[in-house]
Amino acid sequence: MFLNQVNWKPQPTQRKSLLCKQRIKATMKTRRRINSMRRISAEMVEISKGQNQIRERQKEVRNFFKEIRKETEKLKRVTDLISEQSAANQLRLDLMFQIVKARADNDSAKDAHLTQTLRELMVKTSIGEKASF
Repeated sequence: MFLNQVNWKPQPTQRKSLLCKQRIKATMKTRRRINSMRRISAEMVEISKGQNQIRERQKEVRNFFKEIRKETEKLKRVTDLISEQSAANQLRLDLMFQIVKARADNDSAKDAHLTQTLRELMVKTSIGEKASF
């Protein structure tokens, strides 16, 4: 309060030291900002690299799952084909068993009918096999 009444002004050397202190504070703040910006920039580069690696890995995983889906579909088709062949084989075996039974019973009419049915079935399955491959 006394200084306000006297209208005190700092000496030129004091003024220089005050200005110097203010400049030092300002440059320190600027340096801190620059350093923090550099650090943030470096972190952003690292994050960008990490994101790119994640994207590449996701692509690899997607391609891996596509291959698995293709293999699954292929295995499903093969399984269906094997199942159809197994059913056709079972039908032929049943017919053959009935033919053997008819022959054991000396039933030639039934034997001829079952033999003809078996021949027709064999022709159909051989045509179907040629068409599927």
